[in-house]
Amino acid sequence: ADTLAGSSNVGVLRVRLLRPWSPAHFFAALPETVRRICVLDQSSTPALFLEVTASIHTHGFSVSSLPLIVGARISSSASGC
Repeated sequence: ADTLAGSSNVGVLRVRLLRPWSPAHFFAALPETVRRICVLDQSSTPALFLEVTASIHTHGFSVSSLPLIVGARISSSASGC
């Protein structure tokens, strides 16, 4: 996980390989203090969002400490430029 320059409150975790998904590697890179997760997915299906959500919900967070998870699909085409 990389933190953005000048900030210790924002980080970026790049998932380079979706399958096979490894919750152990995901949680090893995720800080314990995470409060919000935004999943940016380039695929037409929300596969990464579903993997992250399933991992978070089965990890054992208490309801009060469950991170907010939002997802967005980003386009890899440059047609809008």
